Amino acid sequence: VWNYQKSRDICVSPANIDHYTERQGCLLMVVLGESVVSAVINTNDVMERSKTKLFMVVGISLLITYSIALFYFSIIPPRELNAQRRSVRHGLSYTLANQILFVCLLAMGVGIKFITSAILDDKHLNTIQLNVLFIPTAISMFCMLIIRLLHFWGREPRENDPEIVKQIKYFWWGSIMVSPVLPILGNLLLRYVYNKSIPPEAAVTTLFLTVFVYIILEQLIAHYLRALGYGYLSDSTEETTSLLRNEGYGSVETSMSAS
Repeated sequence: VWNYQKSRDICVSPANIDHYTERQGCLLMVVLGESVVSAVINTNDVMERSKTKLFMVVGISLLITYSIALFYFSIIPPRELNAQRRSVRHGLSYTLANQILFVCLLAMGVGIKFITSAILDDKHLNTIQLNVLFIPTAISMFCMLIIRLLHFWGREPRENDPEIVKQIKYFWWGSIMVSPVLPILGNLLLRYVYNKSIPPEAAVTTLFLTVFVYIILEQLIAHYLRALGYGYLSDSTEETTSLLRNEGYGSVETSMSAS
């Protein structure tokens, strides 16, 4: 239940942000777990000649789900930057984007099930099955783009960032904007190359490339910014300060320095 008050200068949505974020993350893992189950179920029924192909597809499917989870958790900001602290509209939009994301990830799991079933039956995918795999993935990437915009739009890059850092962050935003388009392009490419009969291993490999390659690019940019000293989303130094310097550990650090 969202209880909010509006005035000329304030619009807040009181909520337990830490608990809500944790529960959303748990729900994401449950939804992605369905994709894992879809990938590995009935693997005992595969024919000997298809074992290598099936195990390759299962491995790539697991990497896809891992990439989605990595992408989602990488956009969770510190508490003070959470979209729910910005306004009621931001908070409600954040909730809606998460719910659409979870539904699309379930649909992606159905697409992975189509792939494993096609290998078990020694068949190819048709265009409808291909769409069930790629279109929900594209919508999922779009939902995560919306979530990131709700958290960070207007906040990154910062006004006091050096020009080179601003350029890197603008490039980062540009790559994020392109991410939902990549699965659609992969879908169109497969339909152009294979027409209406698409090998399941080609479909899952293409999806993996459209997701995983972007994740690698994202992580490289993030680590490069952090190496420059501008990769931290919060001004707090909690995550960069040694735990031994926290209250209660001073004697431990002193004894270690003395030794």
